[in-house]
Amino acid sequence: MDNNYLPRLIYLIEYTDGSNPNPGRVSFDSPDVASITNIKIHDLDLKDNKNAYLKSEITSGAKITIINSENPERYIMYTVTGINYSDFDLDGGVTGLDLDVTYLNRNLGEVNGVEIDQALVFRRGIKITFTVDSTAGSTGAQGTTGAQGATGSTGAQGGIGTKGNTGAQGLTGSGAQGATGAQGATAAKGEVGAQGAKGEVGAQGL
Repeated sequence: MDNNYLPRLIYLIEYTDGSNPNPGRVSFDSPDVASITNIKIHDLDLKDNKNAYLKSEITSGAKITIINSENPERYIMYTVTGINYSDFDLDGGVTGLDLDVTYLNRNLGEVNGVEIDQALVFRRGIKITFTVDSTAGSTGAQGTTGAQGATGSTGAQGGIGTKGNTGAQGLTGSGAQGATGAQGATAAKGEVGAQGAKGEVGAQGL
């Protein structure tokens, strides 16, 4: 990133536990840059300049880039999901921005192909600055649920169902066939009658 395009707001990282920052300081809620979900930025930077730039540019949905001011190519980037104006000085006034964020990206630099430890780039006492891209705009609120539609009319009666299949034929009775009757006895043969007597010889003709 080119130093010529950076805003002239310089801050020191003061806390990484979410504590309220003092003038000229910011705080994160985690020392792990990818786990940060809240960033607190005091109204006054290190030179006691008001951060009107941030207040005018930050909207819900905007992208905020936190840049190591001594090594501008090293940065961490977040999407702003919520904005609150807080009284960090506890004097009854609004003295800073309290931002809810989600992690997007980072470039911590490399040495011999290995990413530089984030604790060396974004730790307590490191000077940082900011850029804001608000062109994304905020996400609109979800619309209300529409009214329930009218109940549909009753459908036509269904047609008569097809005739069911004929049931299977019942089993044939299983009674055993009666036994064949015994054959009647053969009648006895009758006796041969006695031979008749021989007739007398007739008289000789004349």
